[in-house]
Amino acid sequence: MTMAELDQIKQFSQLNHEPQWLTAKRMVAYQMASTLPKFHLKGVDTKHVAFNNPSLMYHPLDKHNYAPDDAKKKGVLAINLLYATRYDRELLQENLMEKCFIWNHDQFSAQHVAFLQTGAFVFIPSNVVVKEPIDVSKLVNPMKQEKHVLIIAGANSEATVVYSSGRHTSPNTRQITEILLGDNAHLNYYDSATTDAQQNQKGLYAYLARTSRLDSYVSLLNQHDTVYQGKVNLDGEGSEAYLNLISLSDHHQYQAIHNDVTNYQTHTTGIIRQRGIVANQATTHCYTVGKIVQGAKKTNSDQSARLLTLDPHSKGEIDPVLLIRDNDVEAGHSASIGKVNRELLYYLETRGISKVKAIYLLTLGFLFPLIQKFPEKNLRDKIFHQLEDRVYER
Repeated sequence: MTMAELDQIKQFSQLNHEPQWLTAKRMVAYQMASTLPKFHLKGVDTKHVAFNNPSLMYHPLDKHNYAPDDAKKKGVLAINLLYATRYDRELLQENLMEKCFIWNHDQFSAQHVAFLQTGAFVFIPSNVVVKEPIDVSKLVNPMKQEKHVLIIAGANSEATVVYSSGRHTSPNTRQITEILLGDNAHLNYYDSATTDAQQNQKGLYAYLARTSRLDSYVSLLNQHDTVYQGKVNLDGEGSEAYLNLISLSDHHQYQAIHNDVTNYQTHTTGIIRQRGIVANQATTHCYTVGKIVQGAKKTNSDQSARLLTLDPHSKGEIDPVLLIRDNDVEAGHSASIGKVNRELLYYLETRGISKVKAIYLLTLGFLFPLIQKFPEKNLRDKIFHQLEDRVYER
């Protein structure tokens, strides 16, 4: 900790006209960071998330509302996160890094809020249905290290939110998404990661109230090392979460993927579906955790994870965990790690198909069953194009 960095945080906050509570939170987080527990995820070497503190450079804030025109008329917001702290101070103070992603949980959480540089805020009022997807990609500056997306959906609302990281980013990038769903809210969330950052850390943290539903669709197609954590709390009776994730790692790349769903209330459902490709001496670790607490009866927790390795030097690992504290529940898990059929690869090559195209076809065939679950056709097509670019760029 240095006085120069503390002064930099204070000055950055003042130039952005941030409310006093956010300035105070930033400064307290910075001062207490070294006293907090170190970041810990099973099987993850902390070197993959040990980022230096970034420089805080002031830029004028984008004040545009990127919500669809019809949605704007209903009070929907899709605005710059730092600007939003001025726009609705009480709502942000109560919810930003307070409900599901806790700002003082560990050292990396404190660093994230102290040096928060860019982000997006989405608010869907109660009883509002937004049919057109809300794309917040333009609100998040890809060249900044500390990025944050906060989505709050009121009771009985329904919407689709899309975020794409873009390819060219800062050398290290940490992007956190928080989702807070009110009673009976329904949100589809798409997150596409295609960065060229050397180190990537991503997180999806969600709190679901009574009978709300979250469907998340995440594609991890980054070029370099990536640590991902999805953590969903089913706090409301009858709430449901369906987490879908595809990944590709190659050329000595390291990936650690954690998905964790906890059923706290009765009649809740937590489903995890993951598929990944591992190639060219890369490593992917998948950890899926389903928890059912005591008293959460009539609940369902299920997880499925599959990896396909394309060469003998690539390494895939899956660790499925079920922690069940009640007996009136449904719970299950499945996991598989397979190797590519070398005869099929040889057959494709003998038919004049290049090796890289053959790998692309095998990759597409393996991931397709999960991609086709993505309900938006234009987003499915976008993932197909991103996947093709990712394979052929090597």
